[in-house]
Amino acid sequence: MRLTLSLLFTLLITVSLSAERLEDRLRMLMPGDGQVVSEERRLVEKHLEDLLRRLDWQDRLNQHSRSEQIAQIAERLNKELLREFEAGATLTDAVREGRYSDATAAVFYALSLEHFNIPHEIYVDHWEAYLVADPAVNGSRIRHPLAEAHGEREETSFRRDYLALVRRTVEFDLPSLSDGQSDSIFYHYYYQPDQRLTLRQLSAYQQLRQAQRAYRAGDYPTVATYLERARLLDHRPAIDVLDRAAELQATALGVLQNDQKVDQLFESWRSEPANPYYPTALLRQFDRRQRELLAVDTLDALPALVHSFVLRAPTGAEAWETRIRLLRDIRLMEYYQDRGKAVQALQMAETLLRQDGENPHFRAYVAELSLYDLRRNYPEPDDQVDRAQVLAAKYPFVADHPRYADIVLRQSARKVRDHFAADREKEALRELNYFRAQLERLTTGNDERLWTLTAYVAASNYYFAKTNYERALGYITEALAHHPDSDFLLHQRDLLGRY
Repeated sequence: MRLTLSLLFTLLITVSLSAERLEDRLRMLMPGDGQVVSEERRLVEKHLEDLLRRLDWQDRLNQHSRSEQIAQIAERLNKELLREFEAGATLTDAVREGRYSDATAAVFYALSLEHFNIPHEIYVDHWEAYLVADPAVNGSRIRHPLAEAHGEREETSFRRDYLALVRRTVEFDLPSLSDGQSDSIFYHYYYQPDQRLTLRQLSAYQQLRQAQRAYRAGDYPTVATYLERARLLDHRPAIDVLDRAAELQATALGVLQNDQKVDQLFESWRSEPANPYYPTALLRQFDRRQRELLAVDTLDALPALVHSFVLRAPTGAEAWETRIRLLRDIRLMEYYQDRGKAVQALQMAETLLRQDGENPHFRAYVAELSLYDLRRNYPEPDDQVDRAQVLAAKYPFVADHPRYADIVLRQSARKVRDHFAADREKEALRELNYFRAQLERLTTGNDERLWTLTAYVAASNYYFAKTNYERALGYITEALAHHPDSDFLLHQRDLLGRY
């Protein structure tokens, strides 16, 4: 009875943590705190939770091989959510009506594979996002149900059309190019098909796809809204290309006439303070001007620019100054990052966090830049761990970052290895217990596989040398529980099994 209750408690904790992780993912993928977006986010969350639960209990996914699990996940998603392709469809469209885009399909595949701890990689290849599931073993490629074939002629045509857009927007003076040069320019301004994306970057691509739909519909303020969200998630030239294209189209259609000045926009806004178009258009004008200043390192002109845009807002537009200064701080942080000025970039990230301490993007900026700065300036592993723990005490969310896990696990794994090498068995086992605890507690680090192998293989080798083959095999088996697809560990298990 006690064992049953323990298992039930463990199950409830696991479900709770999984649901919390899904909620965090959807908040990134569907940003905003308004009533409508909150309800849509909850709708998607509940629908996906139900689908994952049925995969777990009805389909008994865990009883199947990895390749069968991948096939069953794709089959159920394709059947229930991915029925009608629409390039700009949202996650909500898929849940309500079965309409999806390549981006939303990739998001659903990624969230489902992550839920069942199936390794996967995300890519964008020309007009389509897709996944590679279990890349170290089978490398199953998952494309959406109505994916178009990738022929050389179709890909060449896609690149040619996109380069024409690049020439009209950001590269007016491009000379005639060879095929190789054309491809190089395309991959710079779009996505490289062999470059893995994070879920965060996939979320930015999803926002870009929705901006493309708004662009085709001539809804240029909505284009700006989606691209602003995309920029918070990924710093990619494709976003700037579409932003400039929308601005040019708006000008050509008379939405922004060639002779229209910023003060005319402010005058119109003051006469119609409730019209959302004017602050959106002005924010884009401000952003364009400040990026032009930053491109030529003219930082001293920014205060005057900010002041001129804040001063002319209508009475009662209290949030306007906040939006202007927030956008300025984001661009300054990006500017310092691009210039390799990590300290200044971190200072700007902390400034952003002080303005909105719960913002997941600002938290991600602070965590990434803080840990990068720590590893760059403090090469000693013990020093890194101590300073990382101090940092996590100041910003608890830092402990959820993969870089933090790498710092802690690396030092602990090395201590395990060194203690065993020096025949300090008691100290080694104590450190190995600590390593186990951190492995369970921390987010999966980028190098977690390496440090898991370092610690457990050191333990296994130590007891193998003492002819305690059963215990040596036990540590390899424990490591395999974390990385069942490791060829090295599987080979070690087979070798030790002969003793």
